[in-house]
Amino acid sequence: MSEGKRKFLVVRTDRLGDLILSLPVTTALKQAYPGCAVGLLTSPHTAPLVERHPDVDLLLVDDAAGSHRGIRGWLKLVAQIRAGQFDTAVLLHPSLRLSLALAAARIPERVGTAYRAYSLLFTTRVRVHRRGVAHHELDLNFDLLAPLAPRPPRVEFKIPIDTEARARVQQLLAPLRTRTERKLVVVHPGSGGSARDWPVDRFAGLVDALHRRLDAEVIITGSAQESPLVSRLCQLCQTKPFRLDGGTTLKELAALLAEADLLVSNSTGPLHLAVAVGTEVVGLYCPIRACAPERWGPYGRPQSVLTPRVDACDRCTGRRCPHWDCMAMISVEEVFAAVARKLGGPHCRERKNA
Repeated sequence: MSEGKRKFLVVRTDRLGDLILSLPVTTALKQAYPGCAVGLLTSPHTAPLVERHPDVDLLLVDDAAGSHRGIRGWLKLVAQIRAGQFDTAVLLHPSLRLSLALAAARIPERVGTAYRAYSLLFTTRVRVHRRGVAHHELDLNFDLLAPLAPRPPRVEFKIPIDTEARARVQQLLAPLRTRTERKLVVVHPGSGGSARDWPVDRFAGLVDALHRRLDAEVIITGSAQESPLVSRLCQLCQTKPFRLDGGTTLKELAALLAEADLLVSNSTGPLHLAVAVGTEVVGLYCPIRACAPERWGPYGRPQSVLTPRVDACDRCTGRRCPHWDCMAMISVEEVFAAVARKLGGPHCRERKNA
């Protein structure tokens, strides 16, 4: 098989942000091996986002909690992978279950970390540590890819914006577009439990400030599970933000963020999605080392991060901590000032006029 006809499988089946930070790997492979085919194995939740991605030729779904659950389901997954006839697989997020699946699917070259007990299942073992490192997750993905392809000169996400999703979002936003000069700010108050969150009353204060002092249109987003949090936020607001929690698909969320001028969010997948579609962000990050913005911040935008001014810690100890609740140390005025600077800067204006 010639280099140009190689078939790669990139595996990333965890959360939304993880998948987004892995997409540049597919582009790097396409650039390194012109004419190759790239498959992507991901989760049912994140798969719709990358349908029609220009550098993904085949999309596979690992339904670990459903049809691929248990030994019979795992065998179905193995058969699905084997049917793709891949000659090389790159497992970006290590797990024993998926490592075994790639080996059982008889993929000749399997690239993975060298630091797991099951690393013997990989034919190419890369000495890349993830735990306790200060490198960004996206850079770590490129490090794991290094035996196959060089890091490209420019990072590209290439998130496709679905035409129907864009039309649906524009329909939803129509009542808000009575004054076109108003900035559109999306506020995402949850994090899906991936990090310590900025307090909901602070989010409410920010929403009111954005409306009253910037005359901005504010949209609150969140998953269906986060609707109680969004309801609490709206109860605390003196103004009336527009709610879209639980009411949009992942494709529609991408289209919404592409329409927006800015997103304010905790450390969570929608923040990385906003960066990927070219929208400005302000990210609120806790001091827990595993959640550090050096690893999980908006890629290439360290100036878009706000953190409490306390020492880093290994885990949150709650009210026993002398800095509890440290996230409340990030003031509404501090976040508002960061938003105001970005909305008044050239980046946002140039992007919307592009």
